[in-house]
Amino acid sequence: MLELLDLRGMIVTGDAMFTQRHLATKIVAAGGDYLFIVKGNQPQLRSDIEFLFAQEEQDYHASAGTNDSERDVRIDKVSGRVEQRILISSMMLNAYAPFPHLRQVFRIEREVRKANGEVRREVGYSLTSLPHTVADAGCLQKLVREHWGIENG
Repeated sequence: MLELLDLRGMIVTGDAMFTQRHLATKIVAAGGDYLFIVKGNQPQLRSDIEFLFAQEEQDYHASAGTNDSERDVRIDKVSGRVEQRILISSMMLNAYAPFPHLRQVFRIEREVRKANGEVRREVGYSLTSLPHTVADAGCLQKLVREHWGIENG
């Protein structure tokens, strides 16, 4: 179906089931970019990203200055709850991870505090062919929110 679409200048987002190398190759060959969620169907890739961000977090707290991460923090009040999302992006896996056209990986930590005091936390990982010069951490936050807005709508 991708062959039927004009993807020039478009960003194709997909949940974990779309995080496939052949899809990434087709999208970029058609002039588009991808943003995919990484879960258990790509275990080595997910492990690599988790390890990278564990190291990035250590470097950040140690103020080592050796990491390339960029952070964006968003806090929203929605329907009596407060939601905080922290996105950290990195280019350090670009040459290492065997995923076509990879330009950035990122980690999103979500914390939702309900009015009754209940707190829910989750962490997710993603990757994209969008270079940092086109999509910084703030832009990636916006793209992920748009993806979930469509999926949840």
